[in-house]
Amino acid sequence: ESAEWASDKLEYLKSLPFECEDLEECSAVEMIQSQRSKDIFQRTWVISDISLNIKRIEVECYSTRCIPKKTRLVLFYSKELGF
Repeated sequence: ESAEWASDKLEYLKSLPFECEDLEECSAVEMIQSQRSKDIFQRTWVISDISLNIKRIEVECYSTRCIPKKTRLVLFYSKELGF
């Protein structure tokens, strides 16, 4: 389930235009209550500008009941390629 939450956030961020303010350099944390498993998940993401045309987006998610089992996804988003 943590992979689904991480993937959902990464897909959302990937769908945004490169210049969108939601893709500015940042780090953020949110807690998510799962309706399916009743677990609480912590989801974090870090957006870094690698260059003027490339961003690094890292999303990590895990259940607060099982912290060692984390899902981490990383995307390098290219302005020129559009993904």
